[in-house]
Amino acid sequence: MAGLPTAEMRSTDIAPPRGTIRLAAALLAGLGLLPAAGWCAGSAVVAVRAGRVVPIVGDAIDNGVILIEAGRIKALGADVAVPEGAEVIDAAGQSVYPGLVSAWSTLGISPGPGGSRPATNAKHQIADELYPHQDAYKQAGRMGITTLALTCGARAPGIVGEGALVRTVADDSESMLLSDRGPLVIEFRADTDTLGALRGALDAAKGGSGDALVKLAVQGEVPTLISTSAADLPQLWKLIEPYKDMRVALIVSGSEFLQLVPKLGERKASVILTAAISYEPFTRNRVDLPRLLDEAGAKVACLPPAAAYDGDALRFGLAELVRGSFDAKAALRSVTLSPAEMLGLDYRLGSLEVGKDANLLIADGDLLDVKTRISRVLIEGTTVYDAAWGGLR
Repeated sequence: MAGLPTAEMRSTDIAPPRGTIRLAAALLAGLGLLPAAGWCAGSAVVAVRAGRVVPIVGDAIDNGVILIEAGRIKALGADVAVPEGAEVIDAAGQSVYPGLVSAWSTLGISPGPGGSRPATNAKHQIADELYPHQDAYKQAGRMGITTLALTCGARAPGIVGEGALVRTVADDSESMLLSDRGPLVIEFRADTDTLGALRGALDAAKGGSGDALVKLAVQGEVPTLISTSAADLPQLWKLIEPYKDMRVALIVSGSEFLQLVPKLGERKASVILTAAISYEPFTRNRVDLPRLLDEAGAKVACLPPAAAYDGDALRFGLAELVRGSFDAKAALRSVTLSPAEMLGLDYRLGSLEVGKDANLLIADGDLLDVKTRISRVLIEGTTVYDAAWGGLR
């Protein structure tokens, strides 16, 4: 069954040891060997003339123009005037989509510590081990993925730590970060020790003490990403029931997943899963879990298949689901606006709307057609990939 992906790193993409990246970056920057920290959105006025604009929210716009200023979308529509002196990107005959968002990834991050005893590592920050120059991030950028929620692949239950919300293409670890606060990441198992440790941490946070990140999660100020098995899901729901403000997204694995689809829909749960056909347990009967969850009322965010950030596997997986019966609009939403909503980033990402970041994916056809190729990717108005270059900036 589709669920939590395995680690997506290749042997050549292993990050340096935890805790060394920021120090090394700071030293190199001080020596003038790295650019100054901080993402610089494109400062020029850019106009994208497109054969078709697919904003995700609202109808597609034929022969549309997207006007970008200071990295944000200033205007879009069929009748937008292009100011004199603007840089014009000619995407005539092509389609423009929002940059893709991945709500769960271990890309380029070392595995978490092992052990069977529950951990309460709320102070462990994924941001401390960011290394933006890995090929894995470049490959994700080529796929049109502009935003990742990074976590570590936990091997022990409990609070894994604080994830990181990042741009996939950046010059240094500081400019990778979209926010100074990432999601709370939990690996849930329904054993007595784990339940006790998590309940203690959540109760302390609700009472005003405890770790700052857990307090923010309990108050709903940051999202909470929880990996669990379908068999343990009922116990998880009991655990978090008292914390009404928590914004939880689930990564569910296990053969019982299919049976819980109606309950997940009833709860309007946010569910993160692989964009791939699954199978009923012990059969070869194909199951389109994203479609079933979407039709049941759950919010769905799709991920690339594990270890597949080196190609177009995410789009190909979605295309296979759509060729079955997954609604095309729902499929596009599952890799744009829905994951942005789960991560609390929908105010700036996930759709093409005035005021949002100009993260654009330009393709030579329908994004869900396997023959389509991505020709250009922009992050906050800056072109980071152009097929004509043969690579990223």
